[in-house]
Amino acid sequence: MDLKWNKSKEELFEIGLSNVKNKYEKDIFKIEMNDVELTAILDEEGYATTLFLDKDEFNKYVGDCGVFIGMPNQVANFIYTVETTEIFVAVHSMAMIIKEEFKKANSLSDNLFWYNGVDLIHIPVEFVDDKIQVHPPKEFVEMLEKLSKK
Repeated sequence: MDLKWNKSKEELFEIGLSNVKNKYEKDIFKIEMNDVELTAILDEEGYATTLFLDKDEFNKYVGDCGVFIGMPNQVANFIYTVETTEIFVAVHSMAMIIKEEFKKANSLSDNLFWYNGVDLIHIPVEFVDDKIQVHPPKEFVEMLEKLSKK
């Protein structure tokens, strides 16, 4: 209980999230990159990442095998719903757009993440001689095997 506000941390979080949702409008739209469809979340005020705090809204983008998340800066975030084996192209596309957007003001993270419906998992990506190298964790490889059997 926060004594100053006489409310629990959970209540304060919900009030804060509600205030941001009501005051700042996000632009959410599809973009095509390398033949895969990504979702862009833009908010010129810098609240693009609040989508990830709103469970109901965020879960609309979580596919059968999760969702890729890129939060390169406060203004532009990107997601890709994981449902098909197009994920190899999606990882490449996400890595490229994250790399470019991270260079802009108000940078947050140049990392790619995968939310599998339970955990947020870092997908290590590096650029070597203008080529992308992905070092998938075990959970990610297991998901790939599941997708390949569909």
